[in-house]
Amino acid sequence: MSTPSETSYFDEALGLVTNLARLSSLGRFIFRGEGKASHRYIASSLYRYMSNKYPLQPFLLTNLSLTQREMLDKAKQFTTETDEHEILATLRHNGGAVNLVDFTTDYNVALFFACDGSDADKNEDGRLIVIDRSRLETFVPRVPTNRVLAQKSIFVVPSDGRGVIALSDVEHVLTIPARLKPVILKHLRDSHDIRLETIYNDLLGFIGLQDRFGSPFAELNASSMAAGMGDFKTALEGLDALADMPLYGVLARFERGKVYNQMRRYADAIDDLTVFIAVGDTLPSGHRAVAHMERGNGFLHMREIERATEDLERARQLFSQESEDFANMADVSLATVLLAQSKWDDARILLQNALDDGYLPGFGFHDDFGSVSDFNQKYNVKIPKELAEMLEPPEDETNID
Repeated sequence: MSTPSETSYFDEALGLVTNLARLSSLGRFIFRGEGKASHRYIASSLYRYMSNKYPLQPFLLTNLSLTQREMLDKAKQFTTETDEHEILATLRHNGGAVNLVDFTTDYNVALFFACDGSDADKNEDGRLIVIDRSRLETFVPRVPTNRVLAQKSIFVVPSDGRGVIALSDVEHVLTIPARLKPVILKHLRDSHDIRLETIYNDLLGFIGLQDRFGSPFAELNASSMAAGMGDFKTALEGLDALADMPLYGVLARFERGKVYNQMRRYADAIDDLTVFIAVGDTLPSGHRAVAHMERGNGFLHMREIERATEDLERARQLFSQESEDFANMADVSLATVLLAQSKWDDARILLQNALDDGYLPGFGFHDDFGSVSDFNQKYNVKIPKELAEMLEPPEDETNID
C-alpha cells in the first residue's frame, strides 16, 4: 500500500509529465534532461571537455568550431565516411567530445536523463530543457545506430560556435525535484520500458556504464558479506540499489530484512520479509524458513506475539524438511515467544532439546534482548531462576585466571 507521501509524489510527477505531453503534442519542441539543475550552461560535450581540461580558460569567448574543425580533419583519416554530421554523431555516441548538444524528440527519454545520473546527482534537483527546434540548426544521423534510435536523438549545433546554447533560445527549463526522481524512473520503466538497458542498448553503452550495470549477483553477495562483518551501512547501500530489480529485488529484500533485524529496525524488516514471503513456493524451503523465522523475531520484538508464533511455527515446519540442526534455531525462537507468554514448561522443553542437540549455551539471548531483567520488563513477565540460568551466555574463558 502506498504511503501518503508516495501518493503525493506520484501525483506531482504525473502533473509534470502531463505538462510535457502537452508541449510535445505541439510538434515543434525537443527536450534535454540533465541530472543537476545547478549547471550554469547548456553546453556541448566539447565545451565540457575543454573546461575540465583547462579550468581557467574562458571558453565562452572561444570559437570551439575551430577546435572541432581540426578534430574532424583528423577523424576523417580513421573512417571512409565523408558526411561530417555522421562522423560527429558517431564520435558523440562513442564517448567523443564534439561541439554538439544532445537533445531528444521524446520527453520521456529526456526525463530519464534528468532523473538517472551518477550517485552524486541522485540527491540533487534535475532539470529538463525545452527548445523550439526551428530556432536552431539540428540534424539526425542519416544511418542512426540502435542507441540513437532508442534515445530518439537529435543533435543541436550551438549557433555561435562557443559550445553553449544561449538562454534566449530556450523555451522552458523545468526543475525536476530530487524527491520525484525515483517515482519518475519507476513510471518510465513500468509504462514505457525506458531504463538503463534500453537507453544504452549496445556493447559500447555497456562498456561506458559497466560499473553501473555490474553483476547483481556479485553485489548481492558483497552486501551479504558486509552485513556479516557488521558493516550495515555498506550492506544497505548495495541492497537498496537492488531492491527494485526483477528477481534480485526479492532476494535483496530477504537480505535487507535480516540486516534490518540486526539493526533493530523491526518494522522495516517485517516489510521486506513480507515481500519475500509473498513470492511463495517458488523459493527454496530453507530461504522461506529463514524469512519466517526472521519475521517472527521481528514480530516478537514488536510484541505481536500471535503473529510471531505463527511465523516461527511455520519456520520450524520448513526447517524440518532441511535439517534438524536448523530446526533447533526455530525452536529457540519459539521458546523465546513462550517465555514472553510465561509458558515456562513448554519453553524449557524446547531450550533443553536444543542444548542436548549441541546448541550453544545462552542461545544468543543477551545479544537479542539484553539481560533477563530487560526481557522481563519489556514483556511484563518474570522468568524463573532455572530458566534464567539457561539463558546466561557462557563465561569467556580468556578472562578466567
